[in-house]
Amino acid sequence: MLVRARRPSFPAWGPTLLATGIAFVIGYAAVSWFLKYISHNSFIPFVVYRVLLGLTIIGLFIAGALDPDAGAMG
Repeated sequence: MLVRARRPSFPAWGPTLLATGIAFVIGYAAVSWFLKYISHNSFIPFVVYRVLLGLTIIGLFIAGALDPDAGAMG
């Protein structure tokens, strides 16, 4: 049975715009801090973190703890 809506519903733009503004400010601050950090310090800790994270994810796939098709539809 089909039911018709009485009036179209519109999204609440206020919370969306507020969240977008907050995300922009925090993202801008994070990028600014990171650029200052790497201009004065070594980039090695970030490289080590990324390599270890990548090896951990590969290990979890090999061990079967993560399913590469878990999010697939169909």
